[in-house]
Amino acid sequence: MMLYSAAKTETNTAGPSPLHGLLYNPQAQTVLPETGSDIKPHNRTGRSAGKFIAGVGNIGLGLCRIEIMTDLALTTESQSGFKPDDEFKVVQIDGDATGGGSEQVMIKAFVPEWMRGKIKVRKPQQRV
Repeated sequence: MMLYSAAKTETNTAGPSPLHGLLYNPQAQTVLPETGSDIKPHNRTGRSAGKFIAGVGNIGLGLCRIEIMTDLALTTESQSGFKPDDEFKVVQIDGDATGGGSEQVMIKAFVPEWMRGKIKVRKPQQRV
């Protein structure tokens, strides 16, 4: 997943948008959230989409609900309602949504192409 500041999506007109591509920047000044912080939808209500684990620069690792944060469907029954422009924010363990600093830390999940080819959509199980 890529970490970025909420302010950068509004003011950044040059370079790739964090919403449309994964680009590693080791000099990124993003304040890393605490391990275990919740990932929640930005500008809408909803349950937690995952947990932040660790990060380096502007790249992070987290446990996330794939069907909420990406376009992947894991079952034929799933209807996530995911849109490519959906944004997610980190909510610190103490309830603060600032990411430990004055800027709000946003997250964009990415699924590697090699993983997309290995995921098989499961049919719903019959209940007896």
